[in-house]
Amino acid sequence: MADNFDAVDIIYDAIKSIGVSVIPDRSPRDQSGEHVVISSNACAPDEVVDIPQVNVNIFVPRTSNGMINRTRIKALRTLVYDAVDAASPENYCVIDKVFSALIESSRMSSVKEAFDCFTIRYELTLNK
Repeated sequence: MADNFDAVDIIYDAIKSIGVSVIPDRSPRDQSGEHVVISSNACAPDEVVDIPQVNVNIFVPRTSNGMINRTRIKALRTLVYDAVDAASPENYCVIDKVFSALIESSRMSSVKEAFDCFTIRYELTLNK
């Protein structure tokens, strides 16, 4: 039976070659520069998870004046969208994009200072 680890692996395999560091599960504390972190949503032991959700968090350093680097976030977002759309794990899963949004660091503890984070959430229907 497939699980959230499989779902993270599917998305990782799809986007690992987009040209920036792609990291499964959690970003190292000392990670600097642009990077993408792929993680699954945790669930309580009594929850049945038939459709794993995977977050793709795109971290881009803020510009020197503290502004959001919109151009770069949009470019990386497009690379992720295109890579996931092009992935075709045969007879394995259906990938649906649930939402995408720029996350404010004050609302998400995993967003690092001096970075902006754009999150894309995918739901995967696994056929394994």
